[in-house]
Amino acid sequence: MSSIQYDVSNKAKFAREIFISRILSAVVWSIFLQCLYVSYVLFLMNIDILHPLQWIRSAYSSITNVGTWFYLIPLGVMTFAQGVLMSKDFMTESPCIRTRFGTICSAFQPRNLVMAFLNMIFGAMIVSYYSALLGDETNILTQECGNEQGKCLNERNLYLIACGIWIGLYTTFQRQMCETRVIMFPMVQQLKYPQVKLKLGQLVMQSIKEAVFPYAYFCLLYWAWGGYLCEHLSGFLGVTADNHSGISVLFWMKPFLAIRCLLFSAIIILSRRTIEMLFEVFLTERCHFLISSTSIDQLTLIDVLASPLPFMQRLAYLDLLHIAERDPIRQAELFSLSLPGGHPHNWNGVVSEVLKALESFTSDLNIAICDMNRASIAPLLPSSPTKSAPVESRPVLSSQISQVSPMSPTTPSLRLRNMSIIQSPDRNNSYAGSSPLFYAANTPASKQERDLDLLAAFRQQLVLAVQWIRRKPGINLLFGELEDAHARYLLLHSQHLSWGAQALAHLAAASLKRDVYGVVQKDLPVIIKTIVQLKSALERLPLHCHKRGLRSGALEVRMKASLTSAVKRSLYILCNAFGPYLSDLPLSEDLKQVLGNYILYKEG
Repeated sequence: MSSIQYDVSNKAKFAREIFISRILSAVVWSIFLQCLYVSYVLFLMNIDILHPLQWIRSAYSSITNVGTWFYLIPLGVMTFAQGVLMSKDFMTESPCIRTRFGTICSAFQPRNLVMAFLNMIFGAMIVSYYSALLGDETNILTQECGNEQGKCLNERNLYLIACGIWIGLYTTFQRQMCETRVIMFPMVQQLKYPQVKLKLGQLVMQSIKEAVFPYAYFCLLYWAWGGYLCEHLSGFLGVTADNHSGISVLFWMKPFLAIRCLLFSAIIILSRRTIEMLFEVFLTERCHFLISSTSIDQLTLIDVLASPLPFMQRLAYLDLLHIAERDPIRQAELFSLSLPGGHPHNWNGVVSEVLKALESFTSDLNIAICDMNRASIAPLLPSSPTKSAPVESRPVLSSQISQVSPMSPTTPSLRLRNMSIIQSPDRNNSYAGSSPLFYAANTPASKQERDLDLLAAFRQQLVLAVQWIRRKPGINLLFGELEDAHARYLLLHSQHLSWGAQALAHLAAASLKRDVYGVVQKDLPVIIKTIVQLKSALERLPLHCHKRGLRSGALEVRMKASLTSAVKRSLYILCNAFGPYLSDLPLSEDLKQVLGNYILYKEG
């Protein structure tokens, strides 16, 4: 038992080492690109079109200056800390959040607050560092007063640093609340350098566009609260505010200062986007896994398919698809039998893990579809809970009691609540005393049942009241469950399932020529049934572009189209390979009817 646990821990440790090594490589590359950005800015600062040689000489001297790179060390340390914190988003999958209030709460988790604090410091450091490169001392918040003795608050520098802090804070919460933190593998695998070169130019233009709205929001905030900030900060520093510093209500509209703030904002956003891009490039690089191991501590494809790390699972599915499509040598190893024993352990382990993942996804998708259909049928605003009070809570008249048959099943509940107050004119000959139910009403068991009925009715009323309150338009917007949240969450994390379905189809088709032992044939009906069930679930998924928050290019819509195409492609591969033999397989009539459309090429 201890040897098995040691084996599992070693394999998990090796899987984490792969993840950590790629994360560290991405962080080191991001620091290198920060240096490249600094060199590019210095090159543009010394621009001199009339004297190109002097331009190159000045730029070279500025770039090779020791002070330039000495102040870059804290920036590199901050970039490393940001990369380590951001890597946590890719190590584990985030849970499904069904309400907007849950999304807001998730943005204020301790790790996100630490990330926001680091980004705020990073924004201030970017502003100070690049301002120093431009010849300004932005880290100095005080200056000599013009007409008065002593020092005054340098509001211009305060404005620039506050802008950098705001951009860092804004980008953090925008990423946590508005962006999907899912790594998507590229359709075609490329080398790292061409990917970085291609995406870097796109990131520069994207960062400039993304910097406009945060800076506009900052201008509005500074226009409203800038005076209070200057007043409190000057009091904290023990200096006075300079009334002749040129700061006015329209200070934020100065063109030169606005361009500089936009430049700094774009650099801050570009730095964050660069780290995310490098994570995507390094983590999505295909990895070669062993089919069978010669020692117990080696990591095999089956181990990675069952890994708890989502990143490692996706690498395993990608490698499995590569084996199924273009690696006949490893296909033969996958179809081989174990020695000694002669058992297809390699194939059994792979097919069981892939089928389990497909079946689990199909089951979860069916549950999500039922939730969406139930939400679409339910009324938007139910009636007030006072209108839906149960019958037991209404007063019952004596005329109503006299109309109820003694053998009626509702008689005891009515008489238990009202016979104690209904009596004949003769108090010694009461109506309640003439009935045996009167004696039963006074027993401890009946009182306990009556209390339980009252408690159940109260709970029902409370549930109805809470539902009625939650369905109010304003409250429902914040606390109401999004009926398509679970389906969208499943689709966002379904890219590896399309690879798994296609890999099983390709391997089954290749088994006709390369499976000399026939190990695939026993699992062929289960493979076909699982893929058809996934296809039917995707067809019943009412996720379209007209849904709330979904655009025609939304990632969820594209993932649904991609998964549907992969499933249909897999069925076509299976039908083309096993079309003449499908009648010999133990399949139900419904499955044969579905496969008949693919055999005749009638399915679009």
